[in-house]
Amino acid sequence: MMPDIVATDSAHRDLCVLRGCRLDVEFGDSGANDLELTVDASSGQRVAMGALVYIDGTEYGGVVDASEADSDAGTVRYTGRSWHGVLAGKVVQPPSGQDHRTVSGEANSLLLSLIGLLDLGDVMTASAEDSGIEVSGFSYDRFCDGYSGARKMLASAGARLAVAYDSTIGRAVLSAAPSVDWSTGPDSNMAAVEVRRVHRCVNHLISLGEGEGASRVVRHDYADADGNVSQVRTLAGADEITEVYEYTTADASQLAERGPERLRGLQDHGSLKASIEGDEYEYAVGDVLSGTDIETGSEVRVEVGTKIAVATDAGITVEYRAGSISTSTALPERHA
Repeated sequence: MMPDIVATDSAHRDLCVLRGCRLDVEFGDSGANDLELTVDASSGQRVAMGALVYIDGTEYGGVVDASEADSDAGTVRYTGRSWHGVLAGKVVQPPSGQDHRTVSGEANSLLLSLIGLLDLGDVMTASAEDSGIEVSGFSYDRFCDGYSGARKMLASAGARLAVAYDSTIGRAVLSAAPSVDWSTGPDSNMAAVEVRRVHRCVNHLISLGEGEGASRVVRHDYADADGNVSQVRTLAGADEITEVYEYTTADASQLAERGPERLRGLQDHGSLKASIEGDEYEYAVGDVLSGTDIETGSEVRVEVGTKIAVATDAGITVEYRAGSISTSTALPERHA
């Protein structure tokens, strides 16, 4: 089915359906959380800065922030933030005098509160339905971005973040949904999984905080062969890969939180590609599916970490990248 890629004006009023263009949207663990819209310059179609582009009823869309004309290619390229990137562009700050912002309650209600806290009510809202998902005593990481904060908050209750634009209200609607395990049960689905193995990635992070010279705050964190982070060094020589992280305003306690978090984010989880034919299945970030590691023949369980969607007049294609890969068969190399 031909998707309608809709563009609004700068005041977010629906303006037109774009034809002959290409919309690329990426979001998830990759941290990109952006969009790119390519329009044929000769078509006369143009999009205003600050406009929204979206495919109704889906999570594919966001806000246009910049444009660039390519005379050689005869195109105009618009870039911006996906709905996920809009969330990621905001920071969840702890209440004054407190170390963390802690929340409890029904998940959709908490998402609505988060939207209000981040002052994003002009472009998004949360579902008014009761999700049936209860969050208990979740503490946001200090000064985390809104997207990762929302995802971690929902994950603490075994749920994931769902986003769908609703043209009737002119908002992206956030909601909590159970993560789906497609690897078991009557709906189990075997994907054609291409696994990229990672033998070694950054496993020693030197965090530099406040201070000068010999008095500067320094912290060392290490990851072992399985990606577990601690202050115990287990890899040495050519197996040790070191990186420096500068956080010049951080004291020792802040580095103790941010250093390990950053090193965990540097653990390379490999990648997967899966093609979906038709619309029988579509996976979400946080879902789990099964597949086969072509090299070893082992069955693997793969968590979807990143989605990359490309929409044209011909339809929508989606590429999936792994958040984590696990297998029940011992393999010659680690692939996290």
